Amino acid sequence: MEKTARNLDPALHPFARAREYVRAMNATKLERVFAAPFISQIGRGHEDGVYAFAKDPTSLERFASGSGDGVVKVWDLSDQSEVWRTQAHSNIVKGMAWTRDRKLLSCSNDKAIKYVTLRVEYFGSTRSANRLKGFIY
Repeated sequence: MEKTARNLDPALHPFARAREYVRAMNATKLERVFAAPFISQIGRGHEDGVYAFAKDPTSLERFASGSGDGVVKVWDLSDQSEVWRTQAHSNIVKGMAWTRDRKLLSCSNDKAIKYVTLRVEYFGSTRSANRLKGFIY
C-alpha cells in the first residue's frame, strides 16, 4: 500500500458540490426518520403506527386517521384533541376517505369496508361542548 497526497483545493475537485449535496440530503433523511410523527403529537395519539389518514373536505379542522390495530380516530386540529374514536377493524387500516356529506369510509386488511356516519351532538352553546357521535354500517 502506498500513501497518496490529497489536494484540498475545491477548484480541483469537480465532484465536491455533488458530494456536499448528497451529505445534506442524507442529513435531511435522518431528521425525518427521527422526527416525532404528527399524529402522535396530538392528544394521546394512536397505540400502533398510523397507516391511513384523510382530511374532511368540508372542514379545515377535521382530520381522520387509521392505525395498525384497526382503530379509527377523528381529530380536531384547532384544539388538537381527539373528537371520536372506534375499533372499526380487526387488522391494519389501509385506506380512508371522506365523502362530501361528512361520512367516513375506511378499509383494511381484514377485507372489510366500514361506512361511518358522524353527527355533531350539541350539548351547549360553546363549540367545545359539542361532540361527534358515529354510527358504523
